[in-house]
Amino acid sequence: SSPYWVVIIFVINSLDHLIVADDELNGPKVEDYLKRIQPDWLLAYGPGLIRPNILSLVNDKALNLHGGLSPYYKGAATMFWPFYFLEPNYVGTTLHYIIQKIDAGRIVHQSVPVLAHGDCMHEVACKAIIAAAEPEPPMPTTSTSTSIVSSDFSGTYSLWK
Repeated sequence: SSPYWVVIIFVINSLDHLIVADDELNGPKVEDYLKRIQPDWLLAYGPGLIRPNILSLVNDKALNLHGGLSPYYKGAATMFWPFYFLEPNYVGTTLHYIIQKIDAGRIVHQSVPVLAHGDCMHEVACKAIIAAAEPEPPMPTTSTSTSIVSSDFSGTYSLWK
């Protein structure tokens, strides 16, 4: 069976969601849904690459909470690789704009967990997700908000698959 994803649609002062199968992420079900509710922002956590047909329906106002500290760890298993390379200080999350390159959009907010002696990889990964919600990442507060201050990183980094 296909994995299912929750795509969270952020409408100012309202929150809605749609649960879709992996093969439906960029299809007509999501397109119709977005046309119907006309969201202010699209927030994603964990789905595959969101294609231009979907991004255009939210005027490219789409953010992804990436379970990795970009630009150092992009792609898959990004909470594993820092431990493999003995770099637990690179475990964290990145809230970034969604573009067509994987985990390469402009960065809005990053969070890192507080490490404690004896933490295992699973505990640190869980702490990283919790840290992503505290403090709240910057989000638009009015329907006239069109952008979020963000920053770029330059350089060459690995994409993990």
